[in-house]
Amino acid sequence: MRILCTFLTIAAACAQPVALIPPAPVPDAAEQQAILARIAKGALRYQGEVPDFLCTESIARSEASAKTPERWKQIDTLEEQLTFVGGRETHTLLRINGKSTRTSHEELEGMRSDGLLQFVMVPGWIFGSQVQTRFDWSRWETREGRSVAVFAFQVPPSIATHPLVNQSETFLVGYHGLIYADPASGDMARLEAHMDAPKDFPFQEDAFEIDYGQVDIGGQPFLLPVKSVGWVREGKNLTRNEIEFGEYRKYGADATVIFGGAAK
Repeated sequence: MRILCTFLTIAAACAQPVALIPPAPVPDAAEQQAILARIAKGALRYQGEVPDFLCTESIARSEASAKTPERWKQIDTLEEQLTFVGGRETHTLLRINGKSTRTSHEELEGMRSDGLLQFVMVPGWIFGSQVQTRFDWSRWETREGRSVAVFAFQVPPSIATHPLVNQSETFLVGYHGLIYADPASGDMARLEAHMDAPKDFPFQEDAFEIDYGQVDIGGQPFLLPVKSVGWVREGKNLTRNEIEFGEYRKYGADATVIFGGAAK
């Protein structure tokens, strides 16, 4: 008992009051609008300015049952080269499960994330001057040691999409989700988006999450996607693609471009 009392006495004597850091105050309406203006300016600043480039995609594809959505089973891993030229992206499949393949990207069965990078690289569908997006303050959050502003957004059905390959029918969809951004610079750190689709849309759920980071293309810094997770639910089936984007480099005469598995 003496030893226990001694330890308790020492602990009581050494204990110091912990200073609690109060949460940052919610910005008023004027400051929220100012932050949103900086985010919009930052998100749209690359319109027409991103040079043609190449990057790699490391993709892990998984599936699960809608009844047990936490039990994901990996289907395969893919390595692709993404080429962004003239404002359009194309994909070249290099490896499946670490092995070289002659299968083309277009021949892949299962979920593909075609057009995703192009869609989120300059998100004019959220911040365009003609888009009637609604923004609402959500919270402050700390990411990688820095405080970011989080806004909820709602884009009304206004985006035309063809959800299935070789399908001619067009659907108008909207999106809702969250935007995470530096309040001072407006640089986006993360985007979470869930599709709002009509009842006859092929998928019951279609969503993605994007993490942005600074990358170098031709000696110039750009804020572009570095990680992505996307998933869809079709009936009782869930499919998910986890993508890491890397090795950004300028498209040009000195770049290594791969056509059909051969470097040029």
